[in-house]
Amino acid sequence: MKTNPVSDKLSRIKEFCKTNIYTISFITIFTTAGVAADSTEVVEDKSAVISFGFENDFNSQYIWRGLSYNEGHISQPSLWIEYSGFTFYTWASITFNDKNDNPKNNEVDFVAQYSHQYESILIEPSIAYYFYPNQTDAPPTSEANLKLAYPVFAFELYSNVCLDFLEYQGSLSGDFGLKKNLFENDDLNISGDLNTGWTNQKFNETYLGISDNSKIFHFINCSIEMEYYLSETIYLRPHIEYYYIFSPLLKSVSGNNLTNFGLAVGVEF
Repeated sequence: MKTNPVSDKLSRIKEFCKTNIYTISFITIFTTAGVAADSTEVVEDKSAVISFGFENDFNSQYIWRGLSYNEGHISQPSLWIEYSGFTFYTWASITFNDKNDNPKNNEVDFVAQYSHQYESILIEPSIAYYFYPNQTDAPPTSEANLKLAYPVFAFELYSNVCLDFLEYQGSLSGDFGLKKNLFENDDLNISGDLNTGWTNQKFNETYLGISDNSKIFHFINCSIEMEYYLSETIYLRPHIEYYYIFSPLLKSVSGNNLTNFGLAVGVEF
């Protein structure tokens, strides 16, 4: 009787599979696992990183929301630490010498801030506590601030609203403006900022001594700064800012216009 070669070959294959089932199963599992490992993207666990730094900014004037406090030799150091969107920093203004012999309006601030990016909108609430050493007529106070920022073409459109809730409850102020990076590479960043500021009646009564409702916007501010990294951690930041005053009352206190020159030296890790 003539045998069928195809049927004979299939019988031998079945016999081999039966006697080597464990070997075949191991090879199949190992191969499948290898293919799965190659086709699966490995996602590294990126834990939040703590960053911190120190900066000292040497200025020719201390200007706050259009108010000129001191002009001369002023140092404004700050120390900050950031973790997972939360930033805690302290900032101070120290007047070493006032060229107009005005009282030295020294100040120390403590700020807690949180930054959150929701799609294209930056949301940045913060709380600040202000302390004025050796100034009996300036009690400590505190403000809540909310910043919103949104990219518009090549600019950043932003707005700040500040509300005092401690010593001068109801004092409200804010600004809105445009910021743009003019030049940027690995070592150098040049940016410009144009904004206008406003205050309410309570703010004017508190800091100017009288209500001034003649102008909605009290000033316009234009600034430019250049940040240059000497190394990965050390940088220099020369800057200049100019204020044009709209409000007649604020103009009588601060002058027609204000210009401040500064040089900041910082270290960040």
